[in-house]
Amino acid sequence: MIPSMLNEYEDMLLLEPSEGIYCDLSDTTSITNSSLCTFTVLNGTKEIKCNIWHIKFMWIIWIKKTWLVFCDQRTKVLSTTIICRLGLLFGCIIFGLVSDNFGRKRAITIDVLADLGFRLILTFCDTESWFNLLIFLRSIFASANIYTGLVLVSEVASSTWRTSLSAIVSTPRLLASVCLVPLANAAPNLETFNFMACLFDVFLLFLLRWTPESPQWLLYNRKIPQAEKILQKAARINRINVCSNFKIRPVNHRHSAFGIVTSISLGTGVIIHGLILNITPRLFAINIRCTLLGCCHSSGQLGSIICYLIVSFHVFEDVVLIVIETGLSIGLLLLCYVIPDVDRRELPDVIEDMDYFSELSKPLRWATQKTNSPSNEELEIRVYSFGSTGQNYSANNHHNERLPAQRIGFRRFLPLFQGFTKNTRRIFHI
Repeated sequence: MIPSMLNEYEDMLLLEPSEGIYCDLSDTTSITNSSLCTFTVLNGTKEIKCNIWHIKFMWIIWIKKTWLVFCDQRTKVLSTTIICRLGLLFGCIIFGLVSDNFGRKRAITIDVLADLGFRLILTFCDTESWFNLLIFLRSIFASANIYTGLVLVSEVASSTWRTSLSAIVSTPRLLASVCLVPLANAAPNLETFNFMACLFDVFLLFLLRWTPESPQWLLYNRKIPQAEKILQKAARINRINVCSNFKIRPVNHRHSAFGIVTSISLGTGVIIHGLILNITPRLFAINIRCTLLGCCHSSGQLGSIICYLIVSFHVFEDVVLIVIETGLSIGLLLLCYVIPDVDRRELPDVIEDMDYFSELSKPLRWATQKTNSPSNEELEIRVYSFGSTGQNYSANNHHNERLPAQRIGFRRFLPLFQGFTKNTRRIFHI
């Protein structure tokens, strides 16, 4: 998830020209005043725009640039931010589909390779049009790790470790909300910052060699041998003795004061963001999990673009913005109440199957956490695709009838709403 944290172009509007960038004045004499973007000749009254810069790359090498984004109009910097966010908007949806159809690990691998390649080209890019195109393409092809890592953890980790590991994985993305702009400004220049991110991507390519695919995704897509291999390896790591005839047999159906308040609000927002990141992946069905989560992140990028435009062009007064943000916060607080609790228990890929999931997922839970040796019944139990239709069968009884699932989440509000409606009609004699 760290490469997605280092995407400084998401907030390009907030970045400042870093050190280690100098206007090339070698061919000009008698300079009375100079800056990063302009210089003034002795006895002259007109500022001349600089058109060549020297950049100290990686604290050692000097490279030459004939275009610098910071010396363009401010709207150009804003457009760079919007271009990046638009790329993320489409990329989150695209990689959701890719991940659900071709696997979580493949989507992450494409992300890391794309981030490495496009960052390396951006480091030495010297044209505005290519610069904007590369940022857009990088945002599209390197947006999987924004959320796919969380999905993979929620499908691989055991119930005991799931929340803790999800918190670790989501930490870089949360830190990006607070630390990305200062971190990018602390680097000598964006070229150096990009190249350092490239070096980290190379490290991740080696790390991906030992990253497993999601067993749940493999089971859903009927890739049984691969799922068995991963679960058996997990059992060995957790020192669980696996019987030699252990097999997974799926069923046939698939389915100021203001500054202090701002700091508190930002800190609270980051904490809430972290909780939502940990909970959300577990609420969606396996076959559409990344797609829906990608749509959620895509809508977030669209919201960021709208907010940048509103703030940059002063569409609303500060008081109006405060009222709008307060109203949205209250609405989101009420929405959080209807999200079902997911700690200390499993969620199926179809929420209606909640009551049956704990039994059907025993092989997954047994192999991925340290428990006692499984019984013969657990070894023979079938791993279902957790469909919402049909009946569930146990190893001992093939005629168990399906009981209705419990109400969870927003379903608890339905009786209250119906009662409120009846009382209102009685009062007004409707």
